[in-house]
Amino acid sequence: MSDEDTGLEEAFRAGLQRRADDVDTTVSVVPAARAAVRRRRRRRVVAGLAATGVAAAMVTAVVVRDDGHAPGTKDPDGVAVDPGPAEPLPSQWRTETWHGMSVDVPADWGWGVAPTSMSFEPEEQYLCGGPGALVDSDGRNRVNPVETLPWVGRPNMASDLCMQSARPDARAAYVWLGAAIEPGTVDAGNGYTQETVDVAGTTLTVATQDAELRERIISSAGPTDSGCAPSLASAPTVEMMLTEGLRDPSSAQVCAYRKEEGASTWELVYATTLDAAQATTYHSQVYDGGREWAPDFCDTYVAERVLVTIVGDDPYGDTEVTQDTVVDPQCGEVSGSPGMVSPLSAKGMRAWSHNGAQVSLYGLIGPMG
Repeated sequence: MSDEDTGLEEAFRAGLQRRADDVDTTVSVVPAARAAVRRRRRRRVVAGLAATGVAAAMVTAVVVRDDGHAPGTKDPDGVAVDPGPAEPLPSQWRTETWHGMSVDVPADWGWGVAPTSMSFEPEEQYLCGGPGALVDSDGRNRVNPVETLPWVGRPNMASDLCMQSARPDARAAYVWLGAAIEPGTVDAGNGYTQETVDVAGTTLTVATQDAELRERIISSAGPTDSGCAPSLASAPTVEMMLTEGLRDPSSAQVCAYRKEEGASTWELVYATTLDAAQATTYHSQVYDGGREWAPDFCDTYVAERVLVTIVGDDPYGDTEVTQDTVVDPQCGEVSGSPGMVSPLSAKGMRAWSHNGAQVSLYGLIGPMG
């Protein structure tokens, strides 16, 4: 054994002895320390012994918990040790919707994909564009998935680079909407527990390290209350136009629908509410008066339509009024009045879609490669 190795061992033993002098001697410290070292090796937190001082400090830090145990360890009898108080729950939440279900998630989570199947291998589930967030909570498209950023995923393909989703290797918390996963609880790896439940005719899958957070998310799920119909018999259209229009938009409801190949109905795949600034920008781009009108949307390879209902004031009264508009996300066109369609500017498209719609609609995902 080299002098360096001898010094490390002496420092390690001295650190354990100092901590043992400070804690309740009825607590079994050494088994916890061993468990902590084993757990950290599995997670590759300590790569080796080259950084002698850092390694010794990290081992000592694991032992100094008030209860003498590392998080997630078991006592000598094999009983799980209470890790102590959990992290506080988030204070800001947002509502996510899929088909007939709505669920609350932390507002700072991003968006990505959930497992989906392939026509040539329907029994297998794949993540195509993950794991991780492709769009962050501010609406920025990250291009490549960020594995360490929690995300909400829908069973879409956002890339032709796919991986089998059964691999338990979670690096961040996630919520999957509508994934074809049997109800139950499984170990997702790295301290994450994945739980799947049936809700409102679809599935909800939640993976977290914090059991309280997982329960909070699952308990919030139920029939959709987004203000959007869960499904439509036909594509949404504009049935009327306000004679005098509206002014000072205060918000807008976004309801995105898709008709899958062979399906008879249009299903709700994404919903959100625009704030006053976003609604105002969108309204100005739809009704700027500088567009060439056409009677039909362009031909698209995917059947998707987005119903955007603008809320604002009656120009000649004191009541609130609404105006429906319909966007074809792939063509970048909008219908703002019955039977008429016009191009929608990039600014107008961004106003309603600078959010999870970017990875929820194939018309916005675009060609994959």
